[in-house]
Formats: sequence, C-alpha cells, structure tokens
Amino acid sequence: MAIALQMEVRKLLTTRLWWILLVVMAVLLAAAVAGLSLLATTDAAQQAGNLALADPESVALVYNLTPAFGFVFPLLLGALSLTSEYRYQTITASFLARPRRWMVVTAKALLSLVVGLVFGVVGTLVCVGTGSAVLAATGHQTFATDPVVWRSLLGGIVATSLWGLLGFGVGAIVRNQVVAVVVIIAATQFVEPFLRLLLTSVSGTADLARLLPGAASDATSVDTLFSAASSLPLLSPGAGALVLLGYAALLVGVGVLRTTRRSIA
Repeated sequence: MAIALQMEVRKLLTTRLWWILLVVMAVLLAAAVAGLSLLATTDAAQQAGNLALADPESVALVYNLTPAFGFVFPLLLGALSLTSEYRYQTITASFLARPRRWMVVTAKALLSLVVGLVFGVVGTLVCVGTGSAVLAATGHQTFATDPVVWRSLLGGIVATSLWGLLGFGVGAIVRNQVVAVVVIIAATQFVEPFLRLLLTSVSGTADLARLLPGAASDATSVDTLFSAASSLPLLSPGAGALVLLGYAALLVGVGVLRTTRRSIA
C-alpha cells in the first residue's frame, strides 16, 4: 500500500492541474474575502447590522469561505484523479504495475483525502490572512485568535478534506471525465441548493434537508454564509462530519467495487 500511495503522489506532483486549481482557489477566496470584508465594514453595513463583523460568529462566516465556495476545487480534483487515467488510458499501466486494483484505488482515495486537507488548510490561511488584514486596516477587531472562530475553521478544514474524498468517489463511479465534472457542478451548484430550498419550504421535510451533503458540510463547519442566510437548523458539527463521511464512504465503496470488478475499457 505504501508503494501504491507513493506512486499516486508522484503522479499528482508531476502534473500541473493540482497547483493550478490551488492557485485559482486561493485567488478567488482572497478576492471574495477582501470584497466581503470591505463591504461589511462600510458605514451602511455597520448601521444595518447585517454581517457587521462585530463579533466572532460573524467574522467566522467570512474567514470560513473555503467550505462554502472553495470545496468545489478538491471535489473536482478528487474526481479527476481517476477519470483522467481512464481518459488517457494510463489506468491500464497503473493496474498492470499493481495488479491488485483495490490497492491502486484505495491509494487514490487516501490521496484525495489528503489533497482535500491541503486545499482546506491553504484556503483557510488565505481567508484568515486576507480578512484579518482588511479588518485591521479598517480599524476593526480581527478575532483571529478567538476559540469560536477556530472551531469553525477547523470544522471547515475537515469538511473540505471530506469533499476531496467524496469527489474521488464520484469519479470512481462515473469514470468519464466530462460527465463527472458536469455531475459535480450540476449537483453542487444547482440540484442541492434547489433541494435544500424545497425541503426547507415544505412542512415536515426540513430534517431531510439537514442530511444533504452541503448541509452536512455547513454543519461540520459550524456555520457558513449559506446556512446563516437560511432558516434551516443544522446538525451538530460531529453529526455533520459523520453524514458527509457516510456519503464519501458510500461513493468510494461503490466506486471500488465498480473499478475492481469491471474491465478497464
């Protein structure tokens, strides 16, 4: 397993996709945090009291944009880790070099989890660094060392890590690179937001909305801008992490079975 994992790390590091996605995510998060911080520190925002960044809870929402927006990047990279091999037919060489397919797939899954962790840490550092710089420059308290803020940030890192693993599960099941990307974008940006709104609006189905992957991710992160803007009560952070892990485990499990029992072509 150690050799298989080492091989997968080498494959990842010899490509440019991972660091391109990381840089793009960092730039977008920095711009979003800077813009949101500047907007929230205006006189109009302060008087309205909407996200005025006057307490640790509201500051945590700004610092914790990675699980709210940046999660898509490790999710995509996790899916592409296997689908790209099928697209370029390098999967044949991978399985010939390591005939026990489950070892190759497991190594890719573990690496996707680690990549999600790296993206979560980098995204969090970028958000905290940018947000605290803007707040300090505008004469506001940063709350950068507040326990409330760091509990939310640590939860966000955990959620982002699990998104990377979940993305690999999607790629292992779909196998087609284009289809996997379309499914991920459609599910995260359109299907789930609509389902959350629908289930929250219908009486008696709010509990189901809390079990959706995005809602579970928000719960793991304690709170995000999306969940703060809705009336949906979230699960506890621990329960949210377990639900998100359950989705990832289910997809990875099905993907492993599909990969090990079917032909490569």
